[in-house]
Amino acid sequence: MLLAGGLVAAVAVLVRHGLERPIDLRLALVLHGGLALALIWWWGLPWWWRIIGALFAPAVGLGLGASLPGWAWGIGFVILAGLSWGAVVSRVPLFLSTSEVWAQVEALVPPGRVRVIDLGSGLGGFVLHLARQRPEVAVEGIELAPLAWLYGWLRARLTRSPARLRFGDYRRLDFGAYDLAFAFLSPAAMPDLWTQ
Repeated sequence: MLLAGGLVAAVAVLVRHGLERPIDLRLALVLHGGLALALIWWWGLPWWWRIIGALFAPAVGLGLGASLPGWAWGIGFVILAGLSWGAVVSRVPLFLSTSEVWAQVEALVPPGRVRVIDLGSGLGGFVLHLARQRPEVAVEGIELAPLAWLYGWLRARLTRSPARLRFGDYRRLDFGAYDLAFAFLSPAAMPDLWTQ
């Protein structure tokens, strides 16, 4: 998004020198969103990055131009904090794995009744996938961000999945209780996780 912003700013400066008036902010924000979307698509990033890239700059523009009441900003803060609390506490932001990663980890799960834990389970995607594909496996997830955990927990309940999603900090777990631990986390957390 920074690259897209820089390119749009460069175009705006060039256009300003050829025009009597500066480029419209709304047009610049739409260009920024479109360029960010194109770059994200070209780089092959996951689908949710496309949404973020396309909507970030226009959302900032709307937010700056809107006269929202103070409580609306508070709600926005609570939502962001609820989704990113893991980054605040353990330096692990919400970082979603893909179905390709799930398939690779699933191939590592030994046959029979084994216990698997997803450390930082996010929205519960891998946990629910593994419970669906391998019903003999006792699969759990643990997540520190409250809204991400709640979303995954609700998905498990609504789909009647046998998967168990817990709210908590994986750094307080005894890994000896599990046969396999899956950690799709920020590299910043890996050295401490390895020693644990």
